[in-house]
Amino acid sequence: MPSLADAYARLSYAKEHLHLLAEETNEFFSGLAVSIPSGTTGTFFPNVPLPPKIRFLIGDVIHNARVALDYLVYELAFLEKKAPQKGTGFPIAKNEDDWASNRTQDKLRHLNPDHVNEIKSFQPFSGASWLTLLAELSNEDKHRCLVVVDCESNVQVTLNYSQTFTTVDFNSGVLPVGMKMTKEVKFENGKSVKDTLELFIHEVRQILDNFNGKFLADAVL
Repeated sequence: MPSLADAYARLSYAKEHLHLLAEETNEFFSGLAVSIPSGTTGTFFPNVPLPPKIRFLIGDVIHNARVALDYLVYELAFLEKKAPQKGTGFPIAKNEDDWASNRTQDKLRHLNPDHVNEIKSFQPFSGASWLTLLAELSNEDKHRCLVVVDCESNVQVTLNYSQTFTTVDFNSGVLPVGMKMTKEVKFENGKSVKDTLELFIHEVRQILDNFNGKFLADAVL
């Protein structure tokens, strides 16, 4: 019987990995110490690479969110044709031309027109700009081995005046006078990884919820 249970399960896995990511990130920063050149002023960005495990967890969240959308179209085709169909997928089209392309329409060929129009309403050119970033990050993830996504630890040290420091421990709880530190993992485009992944999970759930009633209604018939 067609159902969105597996799609929702993918989102649950995404949330689990997001929690693990928060734990790993906190552990990474708590054990971090940065060396600051003598006489540094203004804002200093140390080169602090992220551990592979953090990169992998980021990739896991992205992958599960993207796959949940593909599961939606698979199940909609199953719902329409009363049997599993091959070649389905949730298209992400940047503009009307991409939407009208054979590649996009082929993924939706087993869906009824109303469902196709609803999916169209969730496209980047219809206002869901976050899907463009999800597609870009998901495609990058699929073609990488060790470096899962482009992101940085973005350790930022702001000094109010020139002072000599050697090494500052993030977890010490006491910073030298005139120093402020911020710590966050960001994508290469400068967006917060945490905020972005939370957005993906929230928006994908909204899309699934929009269609879920159709499956519940069908189960009653």
